[in-house]
Amino acid sequence: MSNQNPNQTAPGMNPQSYVPPNLKINFDNFIGKFENAMEPEWCDQAIKFFDAMDEKGFCRTRYELNGTPSHISDTVNLNATRLATHGIKSMQFVGVPDIQDHWLQRIWALFEIYTEKFSSLRTQTPMQMYEMKIQKYDPGQGYHVWHWEQEGRQNMTRLLNIQCYLNDVEEGGGTEFLYYSRLEPAKKGTVLIYPGNYTHLHRGNPPRSGSKYIAISWMEF
Repeated sequence: MSNQNPNQTAPGMNPQSYVPPNLKINFDNFIGKFENAMEPEWCDQAIKFFDAMDEKGFCRTRYELNGTPSHISDTVNLNATRLATHGIKSMQFVGVPDIQDHWLQRIWALFEIYTEKFSSLRTQTPMQMYEMKIQKYDPGQGYHVWHWEQEGRQNMTRLLNIQCYLNDVEEGGGTEFLYYSRLEPAKKGTVLIYPGNYTHLHRGNPPRSGSKYIAISWMEF
């Protein structure tokens, strides 16, 4: 990879080495779907970490965080923060598990694939990921209202939304895109990358057959 690539990862790192061999890729309406993007073992580890933190009282509902009524969103959230700029980790917090290092490496590799399709993104610098958030939806819970990632001045830097389903949900639990009449099922290890703008209005449908876990990040200016 050229040293002049604005989305450069860590020096000497080949992004392709972080692409799983069984990866399946599909692009439709600027939604990048990457099946088998995260290993089942990693997904299980992320869920185990979330549950352990939840037992210790570190996870919060949106109502606890910012007063959001439950009819809008009633997910349980855990934030783990490591700033990465151009794929290079530049800020770390003690106690954040290795699951996030693997997440950052893999997502930056998928981002390289996404920008091969939409090359204008390579002119936007710097590109950064500030956090990985793990969310849990119990049956009936979800992000119930249509929304987009750049809503509000505080979120206007969110260029792309990134989400990974950490477990399979047999009934419900999918991500619905209003303007494209598309319902993406919750399939373990699948990563979605899509614009954070109003064009991709979406919501997370409640799971009905069991709990749903996802990991999310944002690619930001």
